[in-house]
Amino acid sequence: MNASTLIRSSVAALVATGFLATSPALFAKDGTPAPTIKLAQLPVVKSGVSAAEVEHALGKPASKPVWLNGTTTWTYDTDNWTQRFDVDFGADGKVSRAMLYQRAGSGNT
Repeated sequence: MNASTLIRSSVAALVATGFLATSPALFAKDGTPAPTIKLAQLPVVKSGVSAAEVEHALGKPASKPVWLNGTTTWTYDTDNWTQRFDVDFGADGKVSRAMLYQRAGSGNT
C-alpha cells in the first residue's frame, strides 16, 4: 500500500468515525446511546397530547430542537433500525403532528 492510498484510507476512516460518533440518530445530546422506542408505542401519540404525556409514554427523545417560531420536534429511534419517529409540538406544547420516517440510506425507498 503506497502513502497516498494509506492517507486516503485514513481520512475516509476518520470521516466515517466522526460521522457515526456525532450522528443524532445514534447518540443523545449528552453522549449516551439514543433511546429506542417500540413501534407498538406510537398509537399513544396523537394530535393534542401534551409533551409530558408523550415523554411519559415514550421516554426522553434523542433530540428536541426548538425552532424560531416556538415549535419543537422530538426525534426518537425505533426498534426497527430503518425508521425514526418525529413528534412536532406547537407553541402551546401540544402535539401538532407525529410521523414515522424511513431513514435515508436504509435501502427501503
